[in-house]
Amino acid sequence: DGIGVGLITNTMYILLTYIKDEEDRQRGFSMSNVAIMAVVNFGMMLGSVLAVLLSQRITFFIVALTWFSLMIMSNIVLMQLKDILDSNNQPEEEKPETIPIRQFLFNKPMMSFIVMIQNTYILFRGFIYFFIPMFCESHGYSEVVVSLLMMVYTEVAMLAESNLSDRVVKLK
Repeated sequence: DGIGVGLITNTMYILLTYIKDEEDRQRGFSMSNVAIMAVVNFGMMLGSVLAVLLSQRITFFIVALTWFSLMIMSNIVLMQLKDILDSNNQPEEEKPETIPIRQFLFNKPMMSFIVMIQNTYILFRGFIYFFIPMFCESHGYSEVVVSLLMMVYTEVAMLAESNLSDRVVKLK
């Protein structure tokens, strides 16, 4: 995890909120979570295999080179998207009404999400991604075992996500 997963996750969630049909939106969130977790798992497995086979120093160089390439490609895509969005500007009377950021952040549903879901998620993920490598290293396990344990954790989260999101929707 890191800045890349954060950017992808937040961007996907923002895009998915624009889906008008609630059932399609819920399916979109579920599929997005599955796809993101699958990519995170693949990245962990690939990184751990590279670290074992090549060394952590060479793996770091490969990751840095990959990030540099992704930044260049992202800038190219963003410039293209900016041109497309600028050409599709809506007239002033059709623009949706917006609220101030303070009002958005401090309303009850948003504060509930931040306090009860986002913060606990961050703390729990921090615990998992900090202590699993320490535990495995103290028992002499390699990076591959660490990534497999983290993969099991994310698989359980993906399997539980559909059931939990259905329960949350019913609570509305």
